[in-house]
Amino acid sequence: MTKGMCINDQEMTAIKNRFKELFCDSDPLWLFGSRVNLDDHGGDIDLFIDTSILKELAIFWHSLRPKILTLLNTN
Repeated sequence: MTKGMCINDQEMTAIKNRFKELFCDSDPLWLFGSRVNLDDHGGDIDLFIDTSILKELAIFWHSLRPKILTLLNTN
């Protein structure tokens, strides 16, 4: 069991490893809710991820769209 949390070390390691695969090193990951309170025994795992990946992806697609439309209109 991770100290101060109702989550075991195996679960925490799995969450951290998957997080590292999907997000930037600078993106923070927070566990919150009943799992961080030893007096509570919640069933779900609440995670908060603060990432700029989605914003950057939206900007990329927004900038790419006019270029694609221009190419389609010239052919």
